[in-house]
Amino acid sequence: MNRQPVWWLVRHTENKPSATFPLFKGTNFIGRAPVPSMPFYTLIDEDPYISRIHAVIYVENIDTLHLYICDSDLDNGGKASKNGTYINGHNSRIVKKIKIKENDTIQVGITKLVLKYNAGNLEEIVNEVEQQNYVDTISMMLEK
Repeated sequence: MNRQPVWWLVRHTENKPSATFPLFKGTNFIGRAPVPSMPFYTLIDEDPYISRIHAVIYVENIDTLHLYICDSDLDNGGKASKNGTYINGHNSRIVKKIKIKENDTIQVGITKLVLKYNAGNLEEIVNEVEQQNYVDTISMMLEK
C-alpha cells in the first residue's frame, strides 16, 4: 500500500539545514530512536534532548483533517518526554492533547518543526518555510 503524506513537518532550526518529515492520517510519533511497532515515526536522532518517544501527532479525519499534538505519559507509551514539547515559542510545556494548525512551530528538544499541509510541491513548501522568521527557541533546563 502506497500512502501519501497529508502534512509535512519542516525542520526550521537555526544553524541546521532544512529537513522534511511526512505526517500520515492516523498516529504519528516524533522521537530520537526508531520503535518497530510504531510505523509512522519522525526520527530526529541528532538532537540529544529529544526523548525516544517525545510526542505524538494525530491526523484525524471527520469532515476535514484535524491535527492534534500530545506529549503525555498516556500517549507516549507510558512516559512523557524529559524536555517537553512547545508550540509557537510559548514557554508553557504542552501536557494534554491540543489542536495544531498550518504554520504552527513545534519545538522538541532544541529542534523546531513547522507544520505544513501537503499542497503539492515539496520544494516550494520548504522554500516557503526557509523564508519565514525563526520562532524563538524556548530555553529550558535540558536533560540528556
